[in-house]
Amino acid sequence: MAKSVSQKKSPSKKSTSSKKIVVKDKNKAKKLNETFFYDRKKLILLAVFNVFLVFVIWNITSCLLAKGLITTSFEIALHILVMSLALLALAGSLFVAIHPLRLALVTDNEITIDHNVALKWKDIEVAKEFKASYIYTQQAIALHVKEGVTHKLTFMQKMCKNNVFTPFSIPLYAMTPKDAQKIRKIIKQKCKYENTIK
Repeated sequence: MAKSVSQKKSPSKKSTSSKKIVVKDKNKAKKLNETFFYDRKKLILLAVFNVFLVFVIWNITSCLLAKGLITTSFEIALHILVMSLALLALAGSLFVAIHPLRLALVTDNEITIDHNVALKWKDIEVAKEFKASYIYTQQAIALHVKEGVTHKLTFMQKMCKNNVFTPFSIPLYAMTPKDAQKIRKIIKQKCKYENTIK
């Protein structure tokens, strides 16, 4: 009588290799690539404020013209200039309210604020969180670059070079609280961080 011998099936090479691939993918570190935008609600509030500003300027100018208090060409040109600037501000705020601008792009190696030149994490000496306004509780983070490291700056960055904002600053007050907390956490992980708010 022949004895039946039970044999265990050995796993195929194909299934073993697929398991290895799955394990490798799970252990693979996820690359950092986060995009942050300006808070849409705050941009809408800015647009509403600019609508109110245009309305006030228009009414003041109309009253002055009706009462004959604007007579010289200089006064007329001045009011036209003020009204034009207010309308431009309104148009700009409406545009960014509909199409929110990118505030920062963060990767493993660098951070890009607005559309300025990218700043590498290794070039940052310290990141300091500070109060951006003495009246309101507006917070921002200024990224201080190491001595000797130079970057091509925009006109606005050159204006901020010698004040508290520095050429590379992140306005936390212009973000949603959730995004502000998230970018703060990333910065703390990537470079030295100091909170100067008392």
